[in-house]
Amino acid sequence: MIAVSFKCRCQILRRLTKDESPYTKSASQTKPPDGALAVRRQSIPEEFKGSTVVELMKKEGTTLGLTVSGGVDKDGKPRVSNLRQGGIAARSDQLDVGDYIKAVNGINLAKFRHDEIISLLKNVGERVVLEVEYELPPVSVQGSSVIFRTVEVTLHKEGNTFGFVIRGGAHDDRNKSRPVVITCVRPGGPADREGTIKPGDRLLSVDGIRLLGTTHAEALGILKQCGQEATLLIEYDISVMDSVATASGPLLVEVAKTPGASLGVALTTSMCCNKQVIVIDKIKSASIADRCGALHAGDHILSIDGTSMEYCTLAEATQFLANATDQVKLEILPHHQTRLALKGPDHGEMIPLDKSLYLLHTVIASSRRVRKIWGLVLP
Repeated sequence: MIAVSFKCRCQILRRLTKDESPYTKSASQTKPPDGALAVRRQSIPEEFKGSTVVELMKKEGTTLGLTVSGGVDKDGKPRVSNLRQGGIAARSDQLDVGDYIKAVNGINLAKFRHDEIISLLKNVGERVVLEVEYELPPVSVQGSSVIFRTVEVTLHKEGNTFGFVIRGGAHDDRNKSRPVVITCVRPGGPADREGTIKPGDRLLSVDGIRLLGTTHAEALGILKQCGQEATLLIEYDISVMDSVATASGPLLVEVAKTPGASLGVALTTSMCCNKQVIVIDKIKSASIADRCGALHAGDHILSIDGTSMEYCTLAEATQFLANATDQVKLEILPHHQTRLALKGPDHGEMIPLDKSLYLLHTVIASSRRVRKIWGLVLP
């Protein structure tokens, strides 16, 4: 028998890591880039450069909660290196770590030293207008390894925002035009608490108002002007796992998730070979399991994190899944294989998984990249 192992990570991989991707930065990021990275990122290539105007209001004696690196004496343009969680800048949902600050209240910072920039931001007054440059999000491409799906999400505003940063939008230069992309989901904000929206998702409409063809500024205006409760149409990516559909035996699926997050999988029971088995009943749209692409309704769950489900009740299996770690290992029999029941070629006996020869076919999947590694593993 051949067993196939899949590792599904709904995070951006090596080439687009959390700190490197323009749409996977966290508002709680505290570590500034090292010196080499700062020098490399003194400016954004013109073809990837977007711009926006950010208006912030602060009371006298308070700070923006914004850390800026760079200056003419620091070998780099003024750049947002940290947004303090709970600070004015972070809660505005208009700035991202890595953004470049071109001007403050109309004052160009091109020739300012670092200390002069800090002093200006501290003493600028209650109304702060920042001219910001940012790196445009990557162009989304639907192909053989990724498909797009949509989901409606209803959110309630806090402080006139939904807890996410958007970038992109239509541009006079067609090469710079993008969908409206959610680049950051603020920890603890409305979108984060609801749990569906992830960085890299596209915002297609707000309360039925389509955003196709709108500029970044127009999209921001629509979000600000909508009611306290709004229904958002979100487009997201699903990894396509061709090897799952063609697998001829059980699969070991490893799914990475953040601590406390739900996989989005509902379990039920079914009968197979006169035995009750645990199967996937439903997969929540845009959940970790849905985006992963390796799990489907009807799949048999053989084990969870190494614990066999053979003699588990539905309640016990559900609890095992709820208590799973941030690296969930699910041994499954895909729904299209359930009738085959893993019978031996000659005698029809069940072949124990731990006595078989494994062909290790590891697919690490993200919403943007797929990498394959082949090898043989003997148990």
